[in-house]
Amino acid sequence: MCVAKTMKNLIQIRLLIQLLKVISSDLQTIKEKFSFPRRTKIIDAILNYDIEETIHKESVIITITLQGYIKRGALSSVKQQKRV
Repeated sequence: MCVAKTMKNLIQIRLLIQLLKVISSDLQTIKEKFSFPRRTKIIDAILNYDIEETIHKESVIITITLQGYIKRGALSSVKQQKRV
């Protein structure tokens, strides 16, 4: 029984190897047929701006729930409570 199971596993492995070879050759064919050189260049550039300029300055409200979740929202979106 153990030998039969081992043989079955070997056959499955061989089939998978054959399938991977077919997939590999198909991908190689696609690469040869459709590949072309990159049209854009990736360069290492130093940007001349301050990161602080990208952050919007606005008043915010921070809410912490009993479960420990933290939420940040714009102060302008909160309704004012008129309590005495």
